[in-house]
Amino acid sequence: MKNPLGVKGVPVQCKVFDINGKPLGDAEIRLTPDYAWIIGKPEGHRYVVTFEERKEKVAWHISTETHYAPPGAKLPIKVEGAPAKEVQISCEGAKVDGLTIIIPESAVIGGRVWVRADWQGETRWWDFTVVPIVRWQVNLQTVGDGKAKINLRPKWCLHGLEGEQVVIAFEPPSWLTVKPLQWKFQRNNLPDQLTAELVTDASVGTEGTIRIVTTIYEHRHEAQIQVRVVQEPSTVLRLDKVQIPFTWGICRRGGKEQLDDGKSGATFHRSEAMPVGGVRKDGFFSHPPYIGGVGYVWAQFGPLTLPNEPCVFRVWVGLMDGGDPSDGALFIVEVLDEQGKLHRVAEKLGVQKEWRELVADLTEFAGKRVWLRLIADVGPNDNSTADWASWGEPRIELKTPKRILQAQ
Repeated sequence: MKNPLGVKGVPVQCKVFDINGKPLGDAEIRLTPDYAWIIGKPEGHRYVVTFEERKEKVAWHISTETHYAPPGAKLPIKVEGAPAKEVQISCEGAKVDGLTIIIPESAVIGGRVWVRADWQGETRWWDFTVVPIVRWQVNLQTVGDGKAKINLRPKWCLHGLEGEQVVIAFEPPSWLTVKPLQWKFQRNNLPDQLTAELVTDASVGTEGTIRIVTTIYEHRHEAQIQVRVVQEPSTVLRLDKVQIPFTWGICRRGGKEQLDDGKSGATFHRSEAMPVGGVRKDGFFSHPPYIGGVGYVWAQFGPLTLPNEPCVFRVWVGLMDGGDPSDGALFIVEVLDEQGKLHRVAEKLGVQKEWRELVADLTEFAGKRVWLRLIADVGPNDNSTADWASWGEPRIELKTPKRILQAQ
């Protein structure tokens, strides 16, 4: 802790109380050049600290180059303001060799090591936090089917370690290839970023561990990354879930397409939880025109730039529950290219009480800028009764989803 605003002096006493206010005695206070540390007590809930201004007999203290040390570090203690030979050094959690602190290789990462110095009846402290040789920030970037780049950003801590060469090596599972497998650097020229290529032909669901082993002299640190092969989501675009611009209108039999004037009874709009056969799906609800003549309702989405690889448009079609008996509606998917040419790519009769899947192959237009058109027609019998044409989960998908590597 640091002194509260306006409080002078140093902590000289800290009384501890449990949650019920029962006194638990005094907590130990350890003064370092930077902070006053209060060593907590089991069941301690409230700590009352008393500050006093006091004059030290001699202004002296101990220090080292850092408050952070890796396992195996040998760190010299510097004594200022007192004869070093007369200062008694002891340590909790590490060995002492004269004025050198030796952090054991078995030290727990995250643990704290306390150095105590005693001279002429006064005590000074210094603290270390045990940290690994390196901490890695890991990022995986997919570059193809079963291929990825792993980007590593290190945070180094080599204080007190012997050795001039640092070796970084991957130990991947057998189903994964990593290139390069190893790097070697001089201590005074360590990288701030590393990149390697990962390649696998393993099936979806395969899991394993990549070990990153860092060594300097006889000191070793191992970091682990859990990786698994997953299937990339095949859906590239859900038409109803993003704000893709679209226009809609009608076309009566024998007439021309036009924007709807609100007098035809037609509609085309986003809708949620549409029930067909009791199964609800989000998407679009539409109805062909029936006032002033029957025909079809159309909606045009875009422009859209399709993935530059084989893809399809998938949608569930059916007539929403609750209407009078119907002979069905014809669902049609068209593509309008940049030259203004229309391509009918799929159609299917939608009926009551069941969703039917309609699939349109868009591979011919891969990588191109197009407009997607959805049409609901009253059908060949020109019967518009209860043609509550519902488009469920309209989406563009990749034909062959990629396998991607995922870090955990």
